[in-house]
Amino acid sequence: MNILKTSTKKPLINFLMIAISFFSLTSCQQHQLFDEQRAFSYLENQLSFGYRLPGSQASMDTSLYIQRILKENDWEVEFQEFEYEGVQIRNIVASNIPESPYLIIGAHYDTRQFSDQEVSDNAKLSPVPGANDGASGTAVLLELSNHLKDSNKSIQLVFFDAEDQGNINGWPWSLGAEYFAGNLEEYPEKVVIVDMVGDKDLNIFLEKNSDPELSKEIWSIAQSLEYGNAFIDQPKYAMIDDHIPFINLGIPSALLIDFDYPYWHTNEDTPDKVSAQSLRIVGEVLLKWISDSH
Repeated sequence: MNILKTSTKKPLINFLMIAISFFSLTSCQQHQLFDEQRAFSYLENQLSFGYRLPGSQASMDTSLYIQRILKENDWEVEFQEFEYEGVQIRNIVASNIPESPYLIIGAHYDTRQFSDQEVSDNAKLSPVPGANDGASGTAVLLELSNHLKDSNKSIQLVFFDAEDQGNINGWPWSLGAEYFAGNLEEYPEKVVIVDMVGDKDLNIFLEKNSDPELSKEIWSIAQSLEYGNAFIDQPKYAMIDDHIPFINLGIPSALLIDFDYPYWHTNEDTPDKVSAQSLRIVGEVLLKWISDSH
């Protein structure tokens, strides 16, 4: 009798265990992890086109590359184009669903025309390669496009042109973001800008111009993921960046930036100075924040 009782219960228990295991496996398969190597390949591919100066062939080629990746991931993609002093500027706007966005995540893809932080005058005349300053944020957004298409909230990934030409021939900073923000038909609830997040020694301090509550949300997620050594819960810099046009409109906006980068605006801002792990840390924080908050 005992053997019969035991034998009749085991199949039920085994079935439940198999079902639970299958459900867990299916859930894991559905929730892909942020792929740092794929993100790093997005970064390297951007640099393969050359210096992404506004209006250049390299910039146009990069924009087409970004468009292709986004379309492969089933995002609706539009170019927002305008001219500034005879130069063609192109923002890239990707939407997961055809609605006004609840959340905008942005990055710039252009690179600076001159390496003004170099010591020698000859070196200053060379453009910045932009592995970290430009390509890192863009790479994070491209990898996010693999994960956010099916979000139940309307999200736009926006790749801004002409962010990094400020104080060159009278150009302003954040020209692409300024134009985009000035042409919004409806305001999003929140904006997050990702810039210079690939430093091997990642130190993202709270940025002083960012919305405090929004920053608190993101930094709290980083702490929960044990990334407090990368997302440092202290204010340090007040930056002029692509979040400022949105802040000026009263939209809660936050900037994720590691400004303690020794190769900023130099010839040495190259892929060997960038860490795929840093891209993953930022990507995982954003994915969890979006999942938990939206």
